Amino acid sequence: MAEAKLPFRQAENHCRSYFRIYDVDYYPNTTAEELPSLLNQGYQYLILDLGSMGEADLPELLRCDRKMILGSLAPWKIDKFRKTLKQINQKTISGEGFIYLTEMGKPKILREISNAYHVPIRNVPYIQNPFRIEKELFSNLQELLA
Repeated sequence: MAEAKLPFRQAENHCRSYFRIYDVDYYPNTTAEELPSLLNQGYQYLILDLGSMGEADLPELLRCDRKMILGSLAPWKIDKFRKTLKQINQKTISGEGFIYLTEMGKPKILREISNAYHVPIRNVPYIQNPFRIEKELFSNLQELLA
């Protein structure tokens, strides 16, 4: 099966191209300079996916109404998660105001990291296809967004 090409459009808000799927606009690789324009577009929700958050991204994260960190406890990704938690703890009062999530990892490791950084970390289920969310996962998502 051939992979469908995304219909990129030129943005009218001085941002680079974007694409739309199911009435959601996606702006890949948006810069900090482009964010004010997006904030004034009248979107009901604006979700920033900072990917592998770097030091320069922390100020943008701190400005968000809801701050969620999704990390991984997989052995090959855990160091990045620890680094992010350390950055947040250095700039905030024990990571206050953040929701910490992980989708994989052993409960023992989850407790160790949670205790080391003094933050609660919750497991979230893996969603294979974000465009087709199974009915039993809605309660988890509603809880995060409430």
